[in-house]
Amino acid sequence: MLDHHLDLLRAVRKNTLGLLEPFSTEELNRIPEGFSNNLIWNAAHMLVTQQLLTYQRSGAPGSIVL
Repeated sequence: MLDHHLDLLRAVRKNTLGLLEPFSTEELNRIPEGFSNNLIWNAAHMLVTQQLLTYQRSGAPGSIVL
């Protein structure tokens, strides 16, 4: 079961990187009109949130409680 969950986490990260790959550094860092953040910030926020939730749900010592 753990391997399945880790595979899902890896798949999300791989897919996120794949979605960002076609963009140039300039495009990744540009904040579109009407938005507060760039693509890099949004991708990092998504991955960090996923990791925090994983730690929280695992019950591992030192987990951050959201």
